[in-house]
Amino acid sequence: VESNLQGAIAQLPAGEMRFAVGPAGRENRFEFKPDPLNSQESVLDQLAGFFPVGDAEGKTEATELYGELLIPIVADVWGARELNLELGYRATDNKPSNDVDTWKALIDWQVVERVRVRGGRQVANRAPNIGELFQSQEQFAPFSLFQGDPCSVLNPATLTYTANPTL
Repeated sequence: VESNLQGAIAQLPAGEMRFAVGPAGRENRFEFKPDPLNSQESVLDQLAGFFPVGDAEGKTEATELYGELLIPIVADVWGARELNLELGYRATDNKPSNDVDTWKALIDWQVVERVRVRGGRQVANRAPNIGELFQSQEQFAPFSLFQGDPCSVLNPATLTYTANPTL
């Protein structure tokens, strides 16, 4: 579910100052029941034990509130047909992951009709997705370089770039 409210705040000399605000909420559920012949307990696995997996299930929730502001700084002057500042902030309440805040500050400079320069700074965070949080451990495939999911903290792999904190 998401809602959005946007519009003009004030008329400035360089143009309309605009805003956008809104809340959002989402829930994801995950359930995986592998075939019994592909389970970690099965002695009838596929050839050489390739990728046996276990049952897995979980749920994630996120509630967010965001706001953005577009501020026209100058317009129709020599060297700047338009110069705008865009500010934004988003607070996210994640379950079961950590809460995160993200923000941005951007400049949009239209020098002349055919030349525009954009730049800025922003900080964005990504919570783990539902598979990364709840997928069961995987055994590695012998005789290959692939040894499970290197992004999973549940991964028993011995790769040097795995997310498993014990390695």
